[in-house]
Amino acid sequence: MHNKQVVFNQDWYLNEFAHTRFGDQRLDTRLMQMIQQLSSQPNYPINQACENWHETKAAYRFFKNSKVSSELIMESHFVNTANRAREFPIVLAIEDTTYLNYTHHPETTGLGLISKTGTSNKNVLGLVMHTTMVVTTEGLPLGLIDQDVWARKKTNGRKDRLYKNQPFEEKESFKWVKSLNTTAESLSPHDTTVVTVGDRECDIYEFLSRGKDLGAFYLVRSSNDRILKGSPKVDTHTMIKTLNNMSSQGQVEIEVPTKRNKNLLRKAIIDIKYCELEFRPPKRRPLSQSEILRPVKTNVIWLSEKQPPKNEAPINWRLLTNTPVNSLEDAIEKVGWYCHRWSIENFHRVLKSGCRVEDCRLGTADRLIKYLSLMSVISWRIYLMVHINRHDPINSCETILTKEEWKALYCRIKKVSKPPDKPPTLREAIHWIAQLGGFLKRKSDGEPGMTTIWRGWQRLQDITATWVILQSG
Repeated sequence: MHNKQVVFNQDWYLNEFAHTRFGDQRLDTRLMQMIQQLSSQPNYPINQACENWHETKAAYRFFKNSKVSSELIMESHFVNTANRAREFPIVLAIEDTTYLNYTHHPETTGLGLISKTGTSNKNVLGLVMHTTMVVTTEGLPLGLIDQDVWARKKTNGRKDRLYKNQPFEEKESFKWVKSLNTTAESLSPHDTTVVTVGDRECDIYEFLSRGKDLGAFYLVRSSNDRILKGSPKVDTHTMIKTLNNMSSQGQVEIEVPTKRNKNLLRKAIIDIKYCELEFRPPKRRPLSQSEILRPVKTNVIWLSEKQPPKNEAPINWRLLTNTPVNSLEDAIEKVGWYCHRWSIENFHRVLKSGCRVEDCRLGTADRLIKYLSLMSVISWRIYLMVHINRHDPINSCETILTKEEWKALYCRIKKVSKPPDKPPTLREAIHWIAQLGGFLKRKSDGEPGMTTIWRGWQRLQDITATWVILQSG
């Protein structure tokens, strides 16, 4: 961790939202109260987390208030994320999109279609969320740096020439470039190197071009073959043909999600090829081309798995990056960075499965978006808890737990009535929390995962509340 620490003790939300101002002290106070309530019971609906009608009604009024916006809710967290990122020489800004399904809330207004083109169910309603999370090159999540949530506009069902003729800035795919711009603006100028990481959906020529114009680094998995500059015909000289004619330049072992369960990892032996190529810009429809696209020079790393396990699809990745790749060691380093891309998917899993945000009923899409902003920060904190255990295990657990929480936890696990004076380590506390959530702590189990930790965290809050009452008596 480069000797840096990410500390979030019992007052974490006071620091994380210290600069949030709505122009009304009552709203500022209500925000802090709700964060405390929702972060203690993250998988409970608002009424259950608030525990009484007065608090619940105040929470509903908060999200309904026109002075409250998702931008204001997230602003302070974005600033803190940038400050944490500046403590590291290199960080990864991982972009990804997820879809929140609210079809089972027919009374909610302002939602849009989220089903993909070509699917059988074309009446799935909900919201689109595009998030950029900053992590270290070791995978420690430092926070969110950008997030947009929106409802798609209703269309006549035709994704035709009208859509294709739209300026790129008006298309949904612009989200990748928009977040790249925001990240570069938030973290510059500074000595920290920021590398934006994206999956195949991010393989857009305008994204690569904007990275070049901004001087911003990127690492993107390619989904398209590219024609190289100087090729006389469309199919004569392409990226894939060039890589096919190259020999393997080395091997590396990586861990990737399994086909059946993305939460489980398997080992893969990968052959590596790498080279620098210059792409010819694609032809765009005149009305959709808001800028003249020029050739882009980039490094290409091709990863291929020759002998995958039975029932597993072979790894076949082409990574595009404008970071230096001058040796096999450089290529392997970039592969390791890309393997952290699953961090953003795990974060979305915490948000949807752990915090169950798709169960929330607030009546309108606008109120849901505000709620999702708040729960995104809470979900990041839960996700951080998983990783901080692995990156800083011997530190005191008081970096994440209150005195009441760790003492109640100790007494529950050890089945004693009096806790020690010295707090346990982070690893001990996280393992105990995971035990409350079903972690068996067998030798073959490894470190606890997100599911057992968030289940254990839920139980710990109830245990702590009871412990505090008993101690005060």
